[in-house]
Amino acid sequence: MQDNIRKNSISFFILGFNAVVIQLVILRELFSLFFGNELVSGMILACWFVFTGMGALLAKYLAEKVNTFFSYLLLVFPLLLTAVLLLGFAYFKNILFLPGMMQSPFEMLIIIVSVLSPVCILSGGAFPVFAARMTRQRNEIAVVYAVESLGSIVSGVL
Repeated sequence: MQDNIRKNSISFFILGFNAVVIQLVILRELFSLFFGNELVSGMILACWFVFTGMGALLAKYLAEKVNTFFSYLLLVFPLLLTAVLLLGFAYFKNILFLPGMMQSPFEMLIIIVSVLSPVCILSGGAFPVFAARMTRQRNEIAVVYAVESLGSIVSGVL
């Protein structure tokens, strides 16, 4: 089983790397869109944590039913979705939002939920799915966490 972990360690590294890149990019865009005050940061972080937790809970129940191909799609799909969101931010920013005008908290919440929910549910579910598929013994999970954390650290440094 250790050979399985070694072969798939690059997947866990990429998973950690992607998670931090996606977080930084989307958070930066949302803060610039809504002028980054305390209310906005609280709404963004609350939605981020709730939807990531929902993805992890969903993955807990679906991890055994997910095939290998779909689990590898969980590596790529959040990045593709983030790229689409960035293009959407660039295109719709000046069309939907008048320059210098701040949105109401309800409008902000609707936009934050619609942007974060798909990305966070997918990225929150990716690690539990990979961990359940790749580890069968208790001591293997430590290696998985370490490699995923290493990917996150490298991404944060870059």
